[in-house]
Amino acid sequence: MINSQPPITLLQAKNNTTYVVDTISGGGRMRARLTSMGIQTGITIRIIQINRTGPIIVQTGNSRIAIGRGMLDRITIREAVNEE
Repeated sequence: MINSQPPITLLQAKNNTTYVVDTISGGGRMRARLTSMGIQTGITIRIIQINRTGPIIVQTGNSRIAIGRGMLDRITIREAVNEE
């Protein structure tokens, strides 16, 4: 489940936080590349490592994926809400 906060870009994400991918903007090649890596709208990702420079590492399912900084501002996310 996602929260009602407005979406942020992946560039604004925090370490060790779980998000749901809201939108992916950009060209067809970029979207196809992200889809081939398992990143698409509606999936849950967890931020493993984010630094000021270089790619960030996200986890989706059992896979860890590096996403380059050029793609980060084209992916919007919302923080996931735990239902307990």
